[in-house]
Amino acid sequence: MKVDKLRSEDIETPNGRLRFVWLRSGLSQREFAESLGLSLSGLNSLLGTASNTSKVSRSIALALEHLYRVNHQWILTGEGLRNFNPVETLDPWKRMILDFFEPIPEENLLEMILNKHENDEKQSGIFKYFFWANLEGKISPEDPKKINIRLNMLQKERRTSLKKLFEGIPWEADTDTSEETRMTRRLREEWMKIPSEKSSASDSIGKLLLRDNCQLLVMFLHFGEDKWELIRTNWRGYKNFIKIEESYFLIALEILKMIQLEIKELITASPEQIKFIEEVKPRHIKSEVLSQNEIKQLLKTHNKGEADGTDG
Repeated sequence: MKVDKLRSEDIETPNGRLRFVWLRSGLSQREFAESLGLSLSGLNSLLGTASNTSKVSRSIALALEHLYRVNHQWILTGEGLRNFNPVETLDPWKRMILDFFEPIPEENLLEMILNKHENDEKQSGIFKYFFWANLEGKISPEDPKKINIRLNMLQKERRTSLKKLFEGIPWEADTDTSEETRMTRRLREEWMKIPSEKSSASDSIGKLLLRDNCQLLVMFLHFGEDKWELIRTNWRGYKNFIKIEESYFLIALEILKMIQLEIKELITASPEQIKFIEEVKPRHIKSEVLSQNEIKQLLKTHNKGEADGTDG
């Protein structure tokens, strides 16, 4: 029985409402049971598929609220709103503070995260080395430009790839090759292997719609690989999140990891360069050649010059 086929009488009891949550989750009975810490036979007794139907306990209802965002009171009594709103559990002062903040549209959030990463990368170890080495006259102005050109290319590829995922990837390659990336090419190749009637990522306007995949990749980018692996491992909803079109997600994640690794290798200062910074920086500061504020301002000017190809 599908969720959209459920009748009102099917959710008149706590057991029926539990069954509703299971059907809506899209998980198998075994997966759903495991998410609640139940055996398969234990879940069957709650779903009413066993000879003796068990009572839905408050602890089970609270687990459903935590994992599947369904109001535990609605599960137990059928009263109140069905969907659980975590904001309602906050104290009034915190709720009032949240009322003054407008929700951030997803496309704006993507832009904010990309901007933060790009700015941080341009303030990284190698660019700190270039700044101090330039003060000491140890490098040519061309040295940082070569690194910056490559970094700009990788950042543009990452930005374009994620935005294409968010907006939809055309079934056919763009005539403008600047909008084509390793990720979009690989995803299109994967799409061509799957019959269109079997791919829920296809739409009627000639695009692959992979916005859910984009959300996961942005989380990976924001948290970093180590934290993301921990989140993914402990996130019970993860399997359900990527259950559809998982092959697309795994390809996109592989490409994003490659881009991140290439950027990391490009902008990480070597041990010798770090040692150079540690030796040079105190000498300039102690001699009052530059104040801390002057250093910050010079770094900003230097990085701005690198970004537009001028001598900062």
